[in-house]
Amino acid sequence: MSFPPNVSNHTLQQTDENDGEDTSSGKTIQNCSSSTLSPPKITVEAIMSAIRPPLMELPVPINEENLTESNISENQKDEEAQSHQLSEGSSEINYFAISLDEEIIECPCCDSSFTNKYDLKNHLNDMHVNLLKYRKPKFPIAKKSHIINPIDLLSISENIPIERTIEIASEIENLYEEHKLTQQLKDYQELNINVIEKIIQKYYPNSKIQMYGSNANGFGTLSSDLDLSLSIDVLDALKSEESFDSMAELFGEESTRELCEYLIITMLCRAFDVNNAVDVNAIDSARVKIVHFKTPRIPQLDIDISLNNDLAVENSRLLYTYSRIDERVEKLGIAIKVWAKKRSISDPKNGTLSSYALIILVIYFLQQQATPILPILQSSGESKLIKGFECMFDCDFLNYQSLAAENKESLGYLLFEFFKFYAIFEWNLMVVDITTLEPRYKTPVEQMKTSIYIQDPFETKRNLGDVCSLDGANLIKNEFAVAAQILLSNWSFSQYLCISS
Repeated sequence: MSFPPNVSNHTLQQTDENDGEDTSSGKTIQNCSSSTLSPPKITVEAIMSAIRPPLMELPVPINEENLTESNISENQKDEEAQSHQLSEGSSEINYFAISLDEEIIECPCCDSSFTNKYDLKNHLNDMHVNLLKYRKPKFPIAKKSHIINPIDLLSISENIPIERTIEIASEIENLYEEHKLTQQLKDYQELNINVIEKIIQKYYPNSKIQMYGSNANGFGTLSSDLDLSLSIDVLDALKSEESFDSMAELFGEESTRELCEYLIITMLCRAFDVNNAVDVNAIDSARVKIVHFKTPRIPQLDIDISLNNDLAVENSRLLYTYSRIDERVEKLGIAIKVWAKKRSISDPKNGTLSSYALIILVIYFLQQQATPILPILQSSGESKLIKGFECMFDCDFLNYQSLAAENKESLGYLLFEFFKFYAIFEWNLMVVDITTLEPRYKTPVEQMKTSIYIQDPFETKRNLGDVCSLDGANLIKNEFAVAAQILLSNWSFSQYLCISS
């Protein structure tokens, strides 16, 4: 039989000392047996006395009158010895009492309970935050190397002929009709969003789905992913607010909130897996946690769900307002997205820009025209704080349509000027900033970090160009010049897009 837990060495030493006394008496018997004396008789009383401790003698009443100094000293010694034994025994009793009476920690998600936070943490990881099934293996991306043939910027300094701008404008119109979101697809997306929301609300009744990204900002295409933000109180992942408080005492408030997010992500993965979603995948990124999957029915939609991505939702509202001011904004934005994808410069995983950053480039360019097509929407509006960031802007696009109409340039001319604008842009010194008409120059620190700096309109310390590698940044700059040169030649824009990058 194994020792009970938490037995101290002192207890073992006491047992050894008692065994020593029995052993010494055993030696006496052994010595007696080795002598010429006959062995003693073994009686029932002897056996019972060996296996049963002797009865404790009752203390004799002490007559205080008959006490002497020697008796007092001896009694004091006995009392000190007894108190010493009691103190030693009481320390063991108190120790085990503490173990038995230790505070029980309840799991915030189920009815399990534990005596220490380490067992609780293992339980949470094994039973409630087990994302191993939904984490796809990450293979290193073989980044594409590009051969860059620098373009002489003097070759694109001339103005484009009006005839060419008319041809290019017609091509952009056709490109827009080919890639724009159809009303049928929008209705299909809305149907799937309603189904997704109902699935989630079975587990989190107070949650709500909001769309953001390309499909919400006015620059969506047929190939755009469906980006959704789940508005939810992360404490809904736990049994009660008291569970959050107890967990925060053990692990800290920030870690507990992160735990809640992982609990929700795990639950979403399981819920969509049960409902026949395809390729359910949990993605941890530096900014947000995402559940990615595909809808089971054809046509399949690529869905990305993040938690409380309120800034992204507000960014989409801002871009949507810009896209409604003038029809050329949306058409030019979609043309640039298609061009960038064909030229392999719209993939942050491969060291180039996101489609969101490309649209910011389009807005900034249209703001910088001699007769601006787009205003600075963030110069007015009602103050609105989201996660500590000021997100004020004027969302009434009707106020600016007449001003945009004063610019009479065609789509063909604007496309060429867009490429030319960024081909000669002083990337090493300037920042693309749609929040002001004043030129924004890089600080010395910003100059050291990256060559392409595109400021986020709300998170003003965030650079959308920091995903660009050195090779990717050089490729992007060169592609602007190449595109401008192509448009000046006899090549059509459609032919140029068909060339593999």
